Amino acid sequence: MGALNADAHLYDVVVIGAGPVGLATAVGLRSRGITNIAVLERARSFRQVGQVLDILPNGLRALKYLDPQAHQAILEPTAPAGPPRPASQWFYRDLQGQPIRSVSMDSEDWLEKYGEGRNSLSWFNVQTRLRELLPQEDIWVNHRCINLKAEADYVEIDCVSNTTEERNPYAHWATPAPEVAETASPATLENKQLRAKLVVAADGINSTVRQWLHPEGSGFVQATPVYSGFVAFLCMDVGELPEALWAELSEQYFQGQPIVTVCQDAEPHEAALSLDAPTGRSRIMMFRRGNSCGYIVHAPISLEVLQGKSGAASIDLAVQQLEQAGFSDCIKQFVGLAPPEQFTQRPYYMHPVDLEGNTAAWSSGKVVLVGDAAHGMPPFLAQGVNQGFEDAAVVVAGIERIRQQGLWGDEGAIASQFQQYEQLRRPVMARVQKLTLTEKARWSDEQSEDYNQWVFCRDLVRDLEVF
Repeated sequence: MGALNADAHLYDVVVIGAGPVGLATAVGLRSRGITNIAVLERARSFRQVGQVLDILPNGLRALKYLDPQAHQAILEPTAPAGPPRPASQWFYRDLQGQPIRSVSMDSEDWLEKYGEGRNSLSWFNVQTRLRELLPQEDIWVNHRCINLKAEADYVEIDCVSNTTEERNPYAHWATPAPEVAETASPATLENKQLRAKLVVAADGINSTVRQWLHPEGSGFVQATPVYSGFVAFLCMDVGELPEALWAELSEQYFQGQPIVTVCQDAEPHEAALSLDAPTGRSRIMMFRRGNSCGYIVHAPISLEVLQGKSGAASIDLAVQQLEQAGFSDCIKQFVGLAPPEQFTQRPYYMHPVDLEGNTAAWSSGKVVLVGDAAHGMPPFLAQGVNQGFEDAAVVVAGIERIRQQGLWGDEGAIASQFQQYEQLRRPVMARVQKLTLTEKARWSDEQSEDYNQWVFCRDLVRDLEVF
C-alpha cells in the first residue's frame, strides 16, 4: 500500500475504522459511484480477532441495500470460529434444565418468517469478505486517527503510524497475563494528514472521533463509554471433564445438543454481590465440540467487585455469582474447572442513547458517527453489527443525496442530512438498547414475536425514501 499525499488530494469521503461497519459504508459508497474514498485502519495488519457475529435479517437487508454483492458475500456459509452452533435449535433452559424457549438456527426458517435468512461468521471473516469487495488501495492499515480539524471546505485528519498497538479497555477481553504490545521508538513514528469533504467515523466504542466531537469541558462524559452493568467470563476449553460431571451436565442441560444457555430463575435467590451491583439475572452458555467443553457466563456485577480480579480470583468470582443466583452444583463445578491461563473476562460498556441528560450528538458539520461509536452496547441480542449496517445504509443514502445535488460544499445541507440520519436512527437504538439489557429468554411468546417482527421486518427502504 502506497503513501498518502494529503497535499495533492482531497477525498470525497474518509471512513475511519475498517471493521465490518466501516467497510460496509465504503462498499455502499462505491456501489453508488462515490469512489474517491479512503478507509483508515489503526491496526498494523488484518488479524483473526473478534468473536462470532450473528448476521440477522435486518443486517442482511441493510447490506442488500448497500450492495447486493455484500449481501451475497455475507450469506456464504462457512464453519464459524468459536463455540459450535446448534444444527437446528438453540435451547434456553431454566436452572432445573427445563426448556424456556428455543430459537431456530436454520437460515431457511428465518427467510420464511422474516424475508431474510441469517448467518454466523467470525468477526474477522465478516471483515475479510467485505474488505475483498473494495480495491486494495482504498484501505490504509497502520493509520491511527489522533485528531480532526474542521476547515471551511474540508476536514483535516491527523494520523500517526507505527504506534504501539494498545488494548481497547472498552472492548477487549482481559487476560491474566496480557501479551506485551509491540513498541516503536519515537524516531520511527510517522505523522500524516488527509483531507476529506466528509468523514464517517466507524472507529468503535472507544472512538477518537466521538471524543473530538465532545471534548473535555463540554460534556466529556458523553464521549466515553459507561459500564453496562454486565460482565462476561469466558473459557473456550475447560479441558477433560470428569466422567460423572459430564454425564450430569449432558443429561440435565445439553440433552444431545452441542450448545445450551441456562438462565437464572425469574427471581434472584440471593442478594447481589454488592449493594451497588447492577440489577439483572445471570446466564451461562455452555458448549461442547468433540472432547472440548467451554462456556461464557454473563453476570450483573459491579465494577468495584470486579476490579483487580484475574486468573483464579476471577474464576472464584464467577462461581460465587452463579452460586448466589441459584445455579446447580454441576454448573458451578464446571465453571470452577477452568484453567486460569484459559480464562478471560470482559466488562461490557455502552454509549446509552436515551440516558437522561445525554445530548451527545452523532454528528457535527461534515463528521458523523456510525455503529459502536454512536451507540455501542452489549451483544446480548446480537444487534451491534446489524444496527451498524443499518446506520451505514442511512448515512450512505444521505451522502448519495449530497453528491447527486452537488452539495459537497454546503455545510448546512450536509449537517441537515446527518441530523436526519440521527433523528431516524436514535429512536430505534433507544429501544434496541433498552431491550438488550432485558432477558429475552424470559419474554412471553407474544413479546418475543413482537420484537422479531419489529426489528427483523422493518422496511428500511421505505424509511430511507422518507429520510
